Amino acid sequence: MVTIIYTIVYKIPMHMNELLRLMGLKSFYAREVYKSNTEVPHVVITGQVVIQALKNFSDELFHIDHGTQDRHAIILQPNDPSNEMEMKMLHDPKYETLIRYINGNPMLYKDLDRADVRSAKTCILLTNKNSKDANGMDHKNILIGLAMKKYVLDSKQLHSRNGTDPNMSLCLQLIKPESKQHYFSSINVHSNQDQIIIVEEIKMNMMSKSCFSPGIINFISNLISSTGD
Repeated sequence: MVTIIYTIVYKIPMHMNELLRLMGLKSFYAREVYKSNTEVPHVVITGQVVIQALKNFSDELFHIDHGTQDRHAIILQPNDPSNEMEMKMLHDPKYETLIRYINGNPMLYKDLDRADVRSAKTCILLTNKNSKDANGMDHKNILIGLAMKKYVLDSKQLHSRNGTDPNMSLCLQLIKPESKQHYFSSINVHSNQDQIIIVEEIKMNMMSKSCFSPGIINFISNLISSTGD
């Protein structure tokens, strides 16, 4: 009885305090785990996620023009969100139930598991178009993309015995046109579902077309952007 009382009075509170201290060392976002639902598709957004690019992407992803079916966006970044991102996106009533933020490394399997990448409809790797080191930014995104493809491929081999077949498509933003060849030469299995978007290639093509058709840039921008009533 003395041992039981001693344990309840001293040991349990001591260990609880230690547990709370250790949990306090990690932010809420570092402990966050997303559990997917077969009824609600989700996409994973990683890479260089800047606030304006995320807002533009979210406005389009959740626009009513794309249907009323629920969908989730999971942001996977190796750091906690900035105050601006929390205020403008994560705590915005428009998005707070649709967007989840996870502090994790997109090149580590345990963090890809936390974002449930194997069940994601698409993984989007955004880039910082204003970066001063375009080649370095591209190389980093390529490495992340290859790590995610390997993760899904390993998951497919693991789950093939159970009859499941993870089928994630990759949408990769790069800045330099030559970076596309680096990606394709590094990957063993090419998927027709993958999309490689070259920022400078699109920009230069649009500028050249505008020389022959003035106003075509605004025309195409309006065509591909969803608007209200």
